[in-house]
Amino acid sequence: MTTRLKYQYQLIRYEHDQVTGEFVNVGLVLCSAGSKYLRCKVVSKYSRISNFFNQAADYSSLHKTLRFIETTLNKKGAELNELFISNQGSVSINTFTTQILPKDDNSLYFAEVNSGVDYNLDGAFDDIFSRLVDHYNIENTQKIISDNIVWSKYYKTYFDKYGVSAKLKPHKVKTSTDEFTFDKSWKNGSWHCFQALSLSLKKVDSIKNKLYKWSGILDNLENTTEHLHLYFLTSDIEKHKDLKTFFENNITRHQTGNLQITLVTEKEAEKLAQTVQREIVEHEG
Repeated sequence: MTTRLKYQYQLIRYEHDQVTGEFVNVGLVLCSAGSKYLRCKVVSKYSRISNFFNQAADYSSLHKTLRFIETTLNKKGAELNELFISNQGSVSINTFTTQILPKDDNSLYFAEVNSGVDYNLDGAFDDIFSRLVDHYNIENTQKIISDNIVWSKYYKTYFDKYGVSAKLKPHKVKTSTDEFTFDKSWKNGSWHCFQALSLSLKKVDSIKNKLYKWSGILDNLENTTEHLHLYFLTSDIEKHKDLKTFFENNITRHQTGNLQITLVTEKEAEKLAQTVQREIVEHEG
């Protein structure tokens, strides 16, 4: 009778922007202590990252780090039979991954530990890599639009057309516990900050998780002593009927005397650019 084999696995992720939490899966490591099995594989085409984030990454550094992780873990898998034999009950995948890449807010990190069972570990590995790494990067990056692409595709053209882009500059907002930088801002008494927000994720739950993360950021911004008007430049929000209500319940509820929040759809992009241009002209005049 064929025995079902227990295993643990972790995805290796590249997170371009820790504020938005957008990431791509760039590798996989799978471990089965009972079977003395440890295997790692990383992607070979890093252009997928630039396709997703609309920005070039430091491919040389990323390539070296990922290859180091892959080589080191596969080497450990070949050398650590004695550890597996003597510590089968206590050896976890974290035994290896935390040593090679500690959790320290890097863009590259190991995701949470997952577990499974299969009759063939190589088959399980190949299936997970195909579904969660190759499939995610090849197909979904063409369908998921990042925050940067939302800005360049739906809003930047109009902000350029009306001369607004040239007037915008980064602004750092400090709170009692943290600080946040908005790249596109201008001031006329209050700071007006424009934040692109892609909502083109495939699952509504993923969209809601992203909004929950922003809700946490806004909890902090409520404590700022500055007067802020934060515009969320969104995409695809109208594709989900209940999403506007969810946005209002979890994002706009953070409005205070110092914090004003406005939801903008791509259909309102040109009107917003015209309004901002008029306000800038009046302020400078």
